[in-house]
Amino acid sequence: AMWRSALGEEREFVGWWSALLARFHLRREGDTIPPEALEELVLYAMCVLRDRYAGQDFLRAQRMVQSGAPRLRDLYGSFEYLALAPSKGRCMLRCRSLLAKEDRLCSQLRKDKLAAWPAQLRSELELLRHVEHPALPRIHESFEDFNNIYLISELWDGISFPAFLKERYEMEQSITEVWVSHAFRQVLDVLQYLHGLQPRCLAHGALGMASVLVRRLVGSDSAPVVAIVDLGLAAILPSPPPPRAKPRPGDG
Repeated sequence: AMWRSALGEEREFVGWWSALLARFHLRREGDTIPPEALEELVLYAMCVLRDRYAGQDFLRAQRMVQSGAPRLRDLYGSFEYLALAPSKGRCMLRCRSLLAKEDRLCSQLRKDKLAAWPAQLRSELELLRHVEHPALPRIHESFEDFNNIYLISELWDGISFPAFLKERYEMEQSITEVWVSHAFRQVLDVLQYLHGLQPRCLAHGALGMASVLVRRLVGSDSAPVVAIVDLGLAAILPSPPPPRAKPRPGDG
């Protein structure tokens, strides 16, 4: 009865439930998944249900970080803003590892701008740490405080695809259809990899031209090397809508 009332019969849940099943490769009648994937699916859904009906005190406690957990500024310094998108609750910073002595990218994400509860966010972070593809900057580690999540990834030299097109236009240099074909074949290869991950896939929820980085490597003018650089938590499945307030006696 709980599953039916929370997920099965309310119209606003159909899209969320279908998207969750699709992330676990259950897209049509007859699809199957192994027992360990089913266990993760049920656990994921139960955690969402728990947080959906939890009180504000519980959810606030979920945002707290354990005492003694590693802090960003203990391991990184020399922060420099690269891009700022306050409306999306995200900014990108160059930083330097105090241990590895190398520059990296820090993506700062505000928790209150992410359409998911803390348990979901931490589950997604764990999945991201195991993503490995030559056209995706590797996630080294992540940190969090009460308000933000910080993703630390490789910092690649390059230029966004729109900026690259503008640069070529201003230099009066054209690009060929073959160049574009090679570039977007690499993008499709990344998406195919993400969509095929097990036990649950990743789907970039905000993919755009600015998501594509044209890397500045030797020979890239004739043979492009591109990457998707803003995956971060763009693939997270938004939480279902909050429960509706029950009408009180006498309400019209």
